[in-house]
Amino acid sequence: MVFTASRSRAWLAVAAVVAAACAAVPAGAVAASGDLVPGVTSPPARHVRFDRNCPPNGPRVASPQTPPDQDVDGDGRPDYFMGSWTFVNDRSYGLVVTLWCLKRRPATRVVNGHRRLRHFNDLFALQLATRAGPGQPLITRVAPRRPICPFVEGINLGLGFRPHACLGIAQPPFDQIPPVVAWISINPHLPGDDLPNEKAQETLFWPQPDGTVAQAQIVETRTGGHRFIGYFAVGGAVKPGQALSPPERTALIAEMNADKQRARVDNRGCAQPSFGSGPGSA
Repeated sequence: MVFTASRSRAWLAVAAVVAAACAAVPAGAVAASGDLVPGVTSPPARHVRFDRNCPPNGPRVASPQTPPDQDVDGDGRPDYFMGSWTFVNDRSYGLVVTLWCLKRRPATRVVNGHRRLRHFNDLFALQLATRAGPGQPLITRVAPRRPICPFVEGINLGLGFRPHACLGIAQPPFDQIPPVVAWISINPHLPGDDLPNEKAQETLFWPQPDGTVAQAQIVETRTGGHRFIGYFAVGGAVKPGQALSPPERTALIAEMNADKQRARVDNRGCAQPSFGSGPGSA
C-alpha cells in the first residue's frame, strides 16, 4: 500500500471497531532539543485484552496512567492517551495528531423499557497541533473537548496509519503533511440510541499553510439527507458548508459512502484517525 496525494481521497487501509462511544502535546512528540520527531508515539501498555477500545478494557477497565494520561477536557478526570502521529515536512511545518479517550461519568440508557447502566460511556476525541515553520511554537488548533464518536456503541472507522501493533497496515510518510485528517462514526441504532435521526458523521480537518486548521463535519441523516457543517477546504479554497457547490457536495458524499462501505468489510480492530488527500487538496 502506498500513500497517494490525488484529488480524491486515496486511503491506505480500513479498520473498524465497536466502541462505546486544551491539553499539552503528549510526551514523545517533541524531542529534548525542542524539535518535532516524526513518527508514531504509542500509548502505554494497559494490560487489558482490548487496549485500543475506548475505554481500554477486558474483564475490567484499565486504570489511567499519568503520564501520559491526563485531564484534557477539564472535567477533573484523567483521560486516556491513545497514541499520536507527528508529521514534519521539508519546510519544517509540523503537525501532531493525538487520539484521546475521554473519561465520562457513568450514564444510563433505556433498554426494553428499563433503565440500564451503559456498559461503556467514554468517547474518542482528536487533538491537532501545528507548527507553521522553523522557530515557531507548536500550537493546539483543535482541542480534544468534542467527541468524534457521539453514538451509543457506535462503529468508529479509521483508515490507515496504525501503530505497529496493528500488523499488516502501512505507515504513512511522516515527512509529508497529510492534506486531510478524517474520522467517520456510524450509528448502529442500538437500544438507548439518543441520536436516532442520525445515521453517520464524518469529521474532517485540513491543515493550512499558516498553521490554522479548517474543520468540518458531514452528518448523514437516517432519511438519507446530509448536513454540511463548518469550513471545507475544497477547490483550492476554504469555504463554509452552505457555499459548497452541488458537485462538491456530491463528491464529499460519494467519498463518505465509500469509506462506510469499505469499513463494513474490513475490520482489523485498530480504529485510528485517517490521514489522506481530499477534495481540493491537489
